[in-house]
Amino acid sequence: MVYMWVTDYVVNTAGYVFQEIGKLTYNITDDMVPAESQFRLNTSSIGGLIPQLKKMYPNMLMELIINSTKAPNVTVGKDAVDGMLLGDVIAYVVLPNATRQYVFTLGVVAKGSGTVGFADPNITGKVTSMSADLTLTKTAIGPFSLILIQPAVDIFIDAGVIPYLNDKGKKGFPLPSIEGVEFINPEIVLKKNVIQVGTDLKYVP
Repeated sequence: MVYMWVTDYVVNTAGYVFQEIGKLTYNITDDMVPAESQFRLNTSSIGGLIPQLKKMYPNMLMELIINSTKAPNVTVGKDAVDGMLLGDVIAYVVLPNATRQYVFTLGVVAKGSGTVGFADPNITGKVTSMSADLTLTKTAIGPFSLILIQPAVDIFIDAGVIPYLNDKGKKGFPLPSIEGVEFINPEIVLKKNVIQVGTDLKYVP
């Protein structure tokens, strides 16, 4: 059996590279929200949590830009992989002429924990817990409380974000391939600061 190790240093270096080249930015629009969801990405829904937003911009769509402000940090332990990400959620209202009007920015400290496994032929992942703490860092519509927003975000994470990530993680991604070599019965073991991949090899001429 051959063993390969991926340290959390390698994972964090990859995160740093993605941060530096701007790959950790995501745009969220209402058409990305599940059709069956009663909560929509518009001023009518979010205005229930931020009254002045609904008053200033009634019945308008919104767009969110989630942007990391610091490279993510990942720590591999014996039982789980823990991660932390600092970022911003920048909110815009989509005006009738299709231009965007900036309304506010929330600072986010997101923490999560998960496991890594294997489902032939892919490495898989599963998020077991996730949380996000919010702060209001900038606003163009006046100050507002996060007392109602934080519970809504917690529900959104549990009902939307975690299932979405786990769906992606269940599909996984393949082990790096080597020409002429086939991996047989690979297994993944978490250890302190390292993910160990063990596998038998078969030469395929």
